Amino acid sequence: MAQEIFRAVCLELDIMLILWKASGPSRVIDIYNGLRSIRPCSKPAIHTLLDRLEKRGFVQQETVDAPTPYKVI
Repeated sequence: MAQEIFRAVCLELDIMLILWKASGPSRVIDIYNGLRSIRPCSKPAIHTLLDRLEKRGFVQQETVDAPTPYKVI
């Protein structure tokens, strides 16, 4: 259990690092492509983690057209 929590936290940090390095809002596919070289992760898992980060106020989902980009707040 603790190992799964640690892994999720590390993945959230990796997502945040990708968003910080981006020149603007990033789509899930952009984050997925950025993570592929670091660690394996599915697109649904990235969606879940972005939703968690958004609920905590770390990222914001832009409401434009699909696919929806995310940006760091």
